[in-house]
Amino acid sequence: MILSLWKKKAYELRDKRAITYDDYYLIFGNSEIRLRSLEFKLFSNFGISNSFYDSRGDKVQELLGEGNERDVNITGFEVYALELED
Repeated sequence: MILSLWKKKAYELRDKRAITYDDYYLIFGNSEIRLRSLEFKLFSNFGISNSFYDSRGDKVQELLGEGNERDVNITGFEVYALELED
C-alpha cells in the first residue's frame, strides 16, 4: 500500500512486487516512488499506465501534492526493517 498524506488516500498494490533495490536506489512498485542514497530528491512515476499500484485514475499530483512534478526535494529519509518472530 502507498499513502498520499496530502489527500489522505491509500492505494493498493496489484499482484506484483512492492519493493526492489539495487546499489543506488530504493524503488517502490514500478518507480511509483524512487529514492537514491545520499540524495535529497524523491522521484515518482505514480499514475502511469503500467503502475504496480492501483491509482484509480489519480496522477502524481495526488501523491506528492498539487503543483509538484515527478521530482521533489526532501529533507531526508530513513529505512527500517521489521522482523517478526514466530
